[in-house]
Amino acid sequence: MKRLRKALIVDDEPLAREVLIARLAAHPEIEIQGVAGSVAEARAFVEDHCPDLVFLDMKLPGGLGLELASCLNPGTRIIVVTAFEHYALDAFAVGAADYLLKPVSPVRLALCLERVLSAVSQEIPTVLLEVKTPDSLMQWHRLPVSDILWVEAHQNYTMVQLAGKNRGQLSNQNITRWDAVLPKRRFERISRSLLIQMQRIRTVSWQSRDETVVHFVEAEAQLPLGRTAAQRLKAYLNGEI
Repeated sequence: MKRLRKALIVDDEPLAREVLIARLAAHPEIEIQGVAGSVAEARAFVEDHCPDLVFLDMKLPGGLGLELASCLNPGTRIIVVTAFEHYALDAFAVGAADYLLKPVSPVRLALCLERVLSAVSQEIPTVLLEVKTPDSLMQWHRLPVSDILWVEAHQNYTMVQLAGKNRGQLSNQNITRWDAVLPKRRFERISRSLLIQMQRIRTVSWQSRDETVVHFVEAEAQLPLGRTAAQRLKAYLNGEI
């Protein structure tokens, strides 16, 4: 079964949005996650969501569509959909995966999706981790998703525990943002403040009613859980959720 790819459509023309939605209906592997009519609306959407694809018009209220590129997760692919040919160099300069001219033909759209989705499926999923250094500076690091054991909220920050690390890395990305970025079903949110990578769990020690400890594959770090989080984790492992 093919994994659904979530898409955001950014276009200020209602008719153009409707045409693209109708074209995408022929591709059941694409799930339209949201629609935005301006750069500001699109920015607000991607703050809490992480689409796999963004179908992006160029001329939008509030600026050019490509201004959105800096706000997207590195794994998100931009497909420019525009009536103007002369923005192509700018689009590919910011890493656009394809450039479609309106009106988009069904054949051209199918070729675009086949190529883009094929390339995405061959990549190792990565995320950008913004961490706080000992001198209180923030640095960006790209890391494989598979290295993340869990993410735990700490007020407006999060503590990200990586395999091979004895201590977590402090990030200023909140838990809601991590929940949007990390792959669903691979990471489960077992409480309001905790995301766990289910595929990395080795054993779960139900030591008492109030004490549960999670052990991870090829990692020394252990995660203690409270009663509510432990019950929810057990439900996930038993397939009840």
